Amino acid sequence: MNYTKERTRQLIMQATKQLLEKQYFESITVRDICTCTKIHRSTFYRHYEDKYQLLVDLLNYYAIEINEYTEKCATQEEIYRAALDFVDERRKVFRHMLRNRNEALKTFTESYSKAMLAAAYKGDTPRAKHIRTTTYPQIICDFYSNGLITVIMKWLNDDYPLSKEDFIEALIETI
Repeated sequence: MNYTKERTRQLIMQATKQLLEKQYFESITVRDICTCTKIHRSTFYRHYEDKYQLLVDLLNYYAIEINEYTEKCATQEEIYRAALDFVDERRKVFRHMLRNRNEALKTFTESYSKAMLAAAYKGDTPRAKHIRTTTYPQIICDFYSNGLITVIMKWLNDDYPLSKEDFIEALIETI
């Protein structure tokens, strides 16, 4: 593993997350990322073809993180609460990253589903056992990831004018 390359990619991702706290992804330029990271544009392009490839990397990172954040949860309520806390703590980043980006949202939900399925075969949590023992584990992972991420994004975008607690209650009633 090339540690310098990995460290540079991490710096680029960190700078992008900082920029996403303040502005929508569409308005962030490669120049903005390079300025924030203090790297030359050619360095950016050695690591990423364009900012959209960086977005996919960032979405994959968050999908793995949210899965790790929720995989030890024992109940659906704990999973909902943990997932909601994770996204809510990064509310601006998620809103700015996924606004009007159907392809990005699709990438994120697919990555989350893959991370969930992989964790199911490694872990010993109630969710892992449930996924492993179903006839169609991929369908369960797709269902959870797509449904949960979609409604959380709608909540973040104020499509559901509910408090966090009321929203969690609504999720619990749903399943």
